[in-house]
Amino acid sequence: MINVRVINKKRRIQKYKVSVKSGDTIKVISGKYKNIVAKVLRVLKYSNEIIVKGVNIKIKHIKPVRDNEMGSLKSLEFPINISKVVLLESRKKE
Repeated sequence: MINVRVINKKRRIQKYKVSVKSGDTIKVISGKYKNIVAKVLRVLKYSNEIIVKGVNIKIKHIKPVRDNEMGSLKSLEFPINISKVVLLESRKKE
């Protein structure tokens, strides 16, 4: 995951304004996962990215911590840029 921090004129870390919140239904409009409809798991405001369920899945190799333990492979969702998605349905407040 790349952490991009933009510093504005007042030397503060800038948060991006995003129209997508966690729990919203979105559609991916470009890239490898084009036309996939999914839910947002997490919004990363500082890097202008979101984590979407079932999109941009990568395999991470986990090293064994102890001697008798085996290593493993773990599938994780990595963030994609907000500009690659469009909001379909906002979550309803209860």
